[in-house]
Amino acid sequence: MNKLFAIILASFLISNAFAQEIVFETGTWAEIKAKAKKENKLIFMDAFTTWCGPCKWMSKNIFTDKTVADYYNANFINAKIDMEKGEGLDIAKEYKVSCYPNLVYIDGDGKLVHRAAGSMEAAAFIDLGKTAYTPEKAFSAYQNKYDAGNRKPEFLTAYLDIMSQTCLPTTSVATDYFASIKEEDILLPGNWNLLYHHIADVNSAPFVYLVKNRKAFEEKYTVDSVNQKIYDTYLQHGTMLIRSKEEAAEKLMAFELEIKESGINRADELLANLNMSMAKSKADWNTWFRNAKVLAENYNAKDASFLNNVSWTAFEKLEDPKKLAEVELWAKKSTELDAQPFNLDTYANLLFKNGKAEQALAAEKKALELAKAGGEDLKPYEEVIAQIEKGLK
Repeated sequence: MNKLFAIILASFLISNAFAQEIVFETGTWAEIKAKAKKENKLIFMDAFTTWCGPCKWMSKNIFTDKTVADYYNANFINAKIDMEKGEGLDIAKEYKVSCYPNLVYIDGDGKLVHRAAGSMEAAAFIDLGKTAYTPEKAFSAYQNKYDAGNRKPEFLTAYLDIMSQTCLPTTSVATDYFASIKEEDILLPGNWNLLYHHIADVNSAPFVYLVKNRKAFEEKYTVDSVNQKIYDTYLQHGTMLIRSKEEAAEKLMAFELEIKESGINRADELLANLNMSMAKSKADWNTWFRNAKVLAENYNAKDASFLNNVSWTAFEKLEDPKKLAEVELWAKKSTELDAQPFNLDTYANLLFKNGKAEQALAAEKKALELAKAGGEDLKPYEEVIAQIEKGLK
């Protein structure tokens, strides 16, 4: 009997050692922690939800990778826990899991050691596990230094960077830091770096200081980087106002007045972008077209992706032949800048809508060729070709 048990146990250990995928525990959270403590290993927890696409991709492509499985099965007690069911609900609260997949490393006492969020390739996932076993590089090391009072800009930059990879909010850390320094010190290189990457509130003191003193920032750093930071932050805020819907028009109007009065560079481009988005949310396609035209012909004339996106929206929403004739030129420019199956498809659809069936067929066949070369699904392109050929008969 003892001999049989030994054989079974040996078989089990061998099968686990050479598993082709990560072996996840099936016990309770308490049992998983106890096992980790007994074996002196960290727990790797795949914090997932059933609806999360990247979670499914990791399960299918990364957790089944032999190199990954060999490393994780040898070095971790692995747990796969649904954050919206059973014990997962409390675990999500305890470890502040707010996005998925959350890849969390915990010791046998339940103490957080390291974490990251999002899908990644096999090599990066193995490196993540190695970092969890490197005390000075793990998330907990940065957390401990911050809790101990380290507020040096260089450290905060590294801490906020690692926080941003976890889905944990960074705004309060950066805002609290800027509240503790002299206003003029915001111009210092380390502080400019913190502001650029981690301040996104248009009403925050450091951002207001940046706008008021942008010439000083432009002299010390680059004009382009200062303008880009201001532009991106204003655009993000305006987009948030539009999506809020409640009193969105009134709030956006007041915000646009603030933009005009600030005298910032790229104000006209920014206003056109916001007005285009607002018009789209209200299905006001005449206003949308007017602002899209400003952007397509002046500010984004060399942006193939932008030109394709507005061209497709116009194809779907506009019927005015004059407007569609102008949009056709945007779509053509997109394909000239960067010929891809998707923008050639947009161009072909516009040509067909504008009564140019033969040109449309040629463009869609070219889209099909590129799609075939790229291993894409060919059915959508074949359907458009069939529709165009039917129109030619």
